[in-house]
Amino acid sequence: EYKPVDFRTSQVAWLDEKENATIQQVNQRIAQATQLSLDHAEMLQISNYGIGGHYETHLDYGERKRAGKDGLRLA
Repeated sequence: EYKPVDFRTSQVAWLDEKENATIQQVNQRIAQATQLSLDHAEMLQISNYGIGGHYETHLDYGERKRAGKDGLRLA
């Protein structure tokens, strides 16, 4: 269920590499540059914060059973 939050104001689009060869190429370049596997990575996300928009440091919510050894992800 979607719930608005105060720490972020934006419009968001998710870019799926299965839908576009350019997105796949960007993902490949990210993998090469970072030397990390993208097997479990999220899709690329584009956010438009507009005038007066903002993003504050926060902990992403997730199920405790899926959290890493250090807890939930800091975003």
